[in-house]
Amino acid sequence: MDETFFTGEGDAPAKRRILVEALRLFTQKGLLETTIRDIAAAAGYTNPALYKHFASKDELALYLFGACYRELVIRLEGELRRAHTLDERLRAFVTGFLEFYEESPEAVVFVHDHLHRFWPQVPEHVRRTTIPGLVRRLARERPESATASEDALIVLVTGTLAQLARMLYLRGIEGPARRWIDEMTELFVRAFR
Repeated sequence: MDETFFTGEGDAPAKRRILVEALRLFTQKGLLETTIRDIAAAAGYTNPALYKHFASKDELALYLFGACYRELVIRLEGELRRAHTLDERLRAFVTGFLEFYEESPEAVVFVHDHLHRFWPQVPEHVRRTTIPGLVRRLARERPESATASEDALIVLVTGTLAQLARMLYLRGIEGPARRWIDEMTELFVRAFR
């Protein structure tokens, strides 16, 4: 996993290790089942070392959620900027999502599994651009003859990609994630018409 997007250059090695292990444990065991002691032990540190960097497990989880969500949005926006037609932009969206999943599956699954809990607490700079907002922009590019509503398309795209990530993570379907780019793109192109 490339943790550079959720750790800073100036972060102490202990903080980096704590962040990596916390994300792994939160995704594998769940937020409620993961204790501070679990995170500290997995990182090879003591509880006081963890508290030096984060006041609580919730503060640590919120930090990870914000960093992972922000990075996913940045990646998706970057992919969308490089595409021109609606079909190309849908493919770019799917590609950006699945490539980010391949780089950091825990980040994608953690974000989608904990959106309901952390979204109300994330800082304003994270809230400015949302994944549903990006899909809404795409929906506004569809032909006038399209029958699906913007909201239905948002649910279709975000829900399908979240479930795909979860099933890949749990090995309920076969990967790699990139294997699904063509099929997901075709599904979304049809829905947007």
